[in-house]
Amino acid sequence: MLIMADVDRFKSINDTHGHEGGDAVLIDTAARIRENLRKIDVAARWGGEEFLVLLPGTELEAGHTVAEKLRTVVASNVVIHDGARLSVTMTLGVSVCAPGCDPEAAVREADGALFRGKQRGRNREVLHRLAD
Repeated sequence: MLIMADVDRFKSINDTHGHEGGDAVLIDTAARIRENLRKIDVAARWGGEEFLVLLPGTELEAGHTVAEKLRTVVASNVVIHDGARLSVTMTLGVSVCAPGCDPEAAVREADGALFRGKQRGRNREVLHRLAD
């Protein structure tokens, strides 16, 4: 299972609170993600305000549940920076990468699902389906 997560409206955070504010959001978001994964799971910053999460041996429904948990944990937290209270949401795309799958294809599928989530209003997780 693979999850691609993107902080919603990150440019606005940087524009309003400077790069230090953006950094505070990224650090806090990374901590929330790490705190809500198993020891065998791997989370990494993928680029900019994106994170990639690998959930080895995770079935479809469980991956969906993890993605939704990550979304709600981040959305329910407030980041304090320079006295400002920053509310953060993120959109997540989920794809399945069974043993032997093409990891690049799984990343593309998760990215496509994430894009659909952004189009549908952000602050949601979207599961890639072959017919999606």
